[in-house]
Amino acid sequence: MKILNVVTDLLSVGPRFAQGEEKAAALIQQMLTDNKVSFIDQQYEASVPLASTVSLTVDGKAIDARNVGMESGTFTNKDALVSSLYWGDTDFYLPPNINFNPRCKTTISMALYYKHAAIAVRRDDVPLILAAEKVTGQTVVEPYNFTGHNYLVGNTTNPKSVIFTHYDCWESGAIDNASGTAVLINTVIKHPELLKDHLFAICGTEEISYEEPIYWGKGYRAFQEKYNHLLEEAKEILVVDCVGYSSHVWATDPEHVVLGLPLNKFESYAQKSAMLCGDFDTLMSVYHSNDDTVDLLSEELLDDAQKLLLEKLQSL
Repeated sequence: MKILNVVTDLLSVGPRFAQGEEKAAALIQQMLTDNKVSFIDQQYEASVPLASTVSLTVDGKAIDARNVGMESGTFTNKDALVSSLYWGDTDFYLPPNINFNPRCKTTISMALYYKHAAIAVRRDDVPLILAAEKVTGQTVVEPYNFTGHNYLVGNTTNPKSVIFTHYDCWESGAIDNASGTAVLINTVIKHPELLKDHLFAICGTEEISYEEPIYWGKGYRAFQEKYNHLLEEAKEILVVDCVGYSSHVWATDPEHVVLGLPLNKFESYAQKSAMLCGDFDTLMSVYHSNDDTVDLLSEELLDDAQKLLLEKLQSL
């Protein structure tokens, strides 16, 4: 089994969000079952904002947009235009806004979610909005409630390490994070010897939930709620997120790692946590957009990510 083939299979279900996340969960369960990998299916209640209506009109012309807000709302002028790459302490609570990723060239980037009504647009449509006499928009959003699934493979008694990844996504989601999911699935299939001492957690609902102000990481915190004693006792806590498209690093800076592993009271685990990831600046050009496609990945780089993970685990 090639890692890139697992990525392709995950992408085949479409965006792994809401109903798509449920389809992806079923696919992962089938992959593990078909390869005779034993697992625990940890289930939890999840809720994500699902839009039935998203519209934006600029001087009578319809502009493509995506919902990135937790609430329904309307937009009546262009004063609400903001960059979605501004990640300040209060960005989640911004008033209703129209946002764009200045680094994403061709498609809509759903870089951030917001508590109030918000829609994301293409960077190239920003000049039209700025020049417009009349801008109007609307979103209609309701909670989509479903059962989330974390698939736990390996030692659930006294693991030396806990390794996380997430399989949900917005839009196409090849790098973020079919890549990390595929690396972990391939690892547990091809290296069963690791399961004696380590625990792999393939988690859902990482990108978005109704929890605030940290709306991402729901699946990880669901694991923590039940298995916190394993995190406390493990030598290392690792996360594999966004690999296979550039050179890799083991990020250890707590301010960086917590973005990929937003556990409750993260400071308690910061000194033994690390994230295997690619180049963050490169990722921003396709972040949470349909530009995040499988052709950006290579088997060689995915193999490199797996090699780095194996070296880390074998050193414990």
